[in-house]
Amino acid sequence: SSGINAEYGGGCEPSIRAEVWPFLLGVYPWESTKLERAAILEDRAAQYEVMENQWRSITPDQMKRNALHRDREALVEKDVLRTDRVSDFYSGEENPNVTEMYEMLMTYCQYNFDLGYVQGMSDLMSPLHCLFKDKQLAFWSFVGYMEKMELHFTMDQKRIQEKLSELSSLVYYCDSELYN
Repeated sequence: SSGINAEYGGGCEPSIRAEVWPFLLGVYPWESTKLERAAILEDRAAQYEVMENQWRSITPDQMKRNALHRDREALVEKDVLRTDRVSDFYSGEENPNVTEMYEMLMTYCQYNFDLGYVQGMSDLMSPLHCLFKDKQLAFWSFVGYMEKMELHFTMDQKRIQEKLSELSSLVYYCDSELYN
């Protein structure tokens, strides 16, 4: 058991996560050079800025007629204010890191109109934001992560229900006493 935990439980060494995760999450191609990665991040920064400006430019009059945007914004705001507030990175009033997380999640709603924001996404964004302390890298890493996990975040929660059903079956077969 301890061998399994050592091999699979810890992931990569914490000191190299900021270097490794962008590759694992598809921000950079594996074969890219340092110069190519800088160009990729510059290009993605421009893409991010366009999307952020899109949601920021919605006028109050437009907002009155956009219930979907209002609902997403309210959910993002509520979740961000509750995410990891005991962490030094997010603690305190008027914390710029809280504002940045809000901005990244609202921008993700622009990036992925169909999915938008689903409760719990802030909990996935938080460790990336804390690790990179860089809005662009955190955002694009989050995009890569969500591309892998999107099926778990649909509004109908079908995939989550499937996983809970699988877990229920496992518990039934492995520990019927706990199941009952």
